[in-house]
Amino acid sequence: MLTLALGALLAAFSPQDPLALVGGVLHDGSGGPPLTDSVVILRNGHIEKVGKRDAVSIPDGLRVIDVHGRHITPGLIDTHVHYSQTGWADGRPDARDVRATHPYEVAMAENAAHPERFHLAFLHSGVTAVFDVGGYPWTRLLRAATENDPLAPHVSAAGALFTAFEATYGQTQFGTAFDDAARAVATRTRRRAENSPHGSAFPISSQEHHAACCEACRPVPCHVPRPLPRQSSRTTP
Repeated sequence: MLTLALGALLAAFSPQDPLALVGGVLHDGSGGPPLTDSVVILRNGHIEKVGKRDAVSIPDGLRVIDVHGRHITPGLIDTHVHYSQTGWADGRPDARDVRATHPYEVAMAENAAHPERFHLAFLHSGVTAVFDVGGYPWTRLLRAATENDPLAPHVSAAGALFTAFEATYGQTQFGTAFDDAARAVATRTRRRAENSPHGSAFPISSQEHHAACCEACRPVPCHVPRPLPRQSSRTTP
C-alpha cells in the first residue's frame, strides 16, 4: 500500500505553491471511514479544502497531482528519536566501542552540523513531528530551527539525559549525572524551569537511580529502562 503523509508531501514544494491531490483514498485521522476518490487542495502550506472529487471544484491554474491508488494520511508522530545518535556503533560506544577508528566526537560533531539528514529521513517516511528523548544540548535548539522549515519535521527535544557518569562516554554534556533522588528531583525542577519538555534516563546503574529517575521525570513520559548492575552499566567488547 502506498501512503502519502501530507506534511511529507508538502516538504517537496514551496509553501507558496498551491496544488490539488486528486483521486486518492483519504484517511483524515478522525476514525471515520476513508474518503475514496478524494480531492485535497493545499495552499500556502495549509489544507484549504477536502472532499469527494465530484463535490470539490479545483480552481483553474492549480497544479494537479494524480494520486489514484494511493492513500493520504495525516503526518505521523515519532515520540522516541535521538538526533545525538547515528544509528550505528559510532554513535553508541556502550554497544560496541569503535572509537579508535571512528571517533565519537567526530560522529557527534557531524550530527550537530547536519541534522537535515535526519529531517529528510523522517519526512520521507511520512513523519512530520518528532520527540528527541535525550541527547546533547544543541538538540534543544532544533525546535526553533525547524518550526517554519518545510524540509524538516516539527522537533521537540528533552536535552541532556539523566544518567550515571560512566554512561556518557566521557561527554558530560550528553548526560546529567546524579547519585541520589534529591539531586535528581532538583535537576528536573531546574529543567522544567528551562521549559524542557521531558526527562530522560539511560542507563540506570542501581534501584535507587531507577526510583529517582521515575520521581524526577513525573508527570511527563520518561525513557527509563530497568536498573542495570553497576558493573554492567557500561559494556565494551
